[in-house]
Amino acid sequence: MISHRDSSRGAFATVTAIVLLALAATTLAALAGLFSVDYRRTRDAQTDAQLRQLLIAGAADVSAKAKAWAGNAPDATWDVPVPESLAANGGRVTNQAIVGENQTMEVHIKASYLTRTTAQTLRYSHKGGPWILTDAALDSMAR
Repeated sequence: MISHRDSSRGAFATVTAIVLLALAATTLAALAGLFSVDYRRTRDAQTDAQLRQLLIAGAADVSAKAKAWAGNAPDATWDVPVPESLAANGGRVTNQAIVGENQTMEVHIKASYLTRTTAQTLRYSHKGGPWILTDAALDSMAR
């Protein structure tokens, strides 16, 4: 015959084991969530770095073209060539030049990679000499 005392020890051990299993399961779930967030942050950092490089390529392309423009730069939109390895992953750079008044020009550079997009605006002025970069700002866009 089992005494009342042995029965209560067994029940206590069972409850303790269940609580410890629940605690372990909760801890594992929390760790899985942290690893997932860290993975996404690392992946996004790589994509953001590539987007910044594409914006730099777009700005360099504008700078090279601006040397050939006389005082009357054209309103134009063009794609900047990107390496095939980037293009295969949705890499694309588009520049759009819009000439303003008083010998000014804005160039909107849009860079896309994977599923993300970012943009910047470069402002130039021309006062008899070459086009001079006067301002650069990142555009606020949905990423």
